Amino acid sequence: QGNMVELQGNVVGLQGNMAELQGTVAGLQSNMAELQDNVVGLQGNMAELQGTVVGLQSNMVELQGNVQGLQGNVAELQGNMVELQGNVQGLQGNVAELQGNMVALQVDVADLKQKSDIMTEEIREVKEHAMITRESTNLLLEWAEKAEVQIRIPLYKKAE
Repeated sequence: QGNMVELQGNVVGLQGNMAELQGTVAGLQSNMAELQDNVVGLQGNMAELQGTVVGLQSNMVELQGNVQGLQGNVAELQGNMVELQGNVQGLQGNVAELQGNMVALQVDVADLKQKSDIMTEEIREVKEHAMITRESTNLLLEWAEKAEVQIRIPLYKKAE
């Protein structure tokens, strides 16, 4: 009978342990279900991240293409800039040549002005001499007419 009580106590103890183990198993099963939900969520997040990575890689390829295009544009612009610098240097040479020509033209204009002033003075003198000559000719013609009357011989042929 003592053994029986002891066995019954052991059975009750084992039943308590069993209930406790069943509670622990139920808690572990709950934790396991929660972990499985977390794993499923993480797998979804991982799939989303993989999609994002693929999108970023696609964007990176596109950006690399854009960078190559921009590098080509930069090279073309640099070539244009070199060409423009050459044009500017040519224009600077032309400007220097034009400035030299302008100085020469200014000298020529000054020379022409001086010659024009001399010619104007000479024309004034010629006009003055022409007036003197005209007056002298008129005086001579008057004298010839008076002399003709006195000597009765025509000294010149008169215009009709």
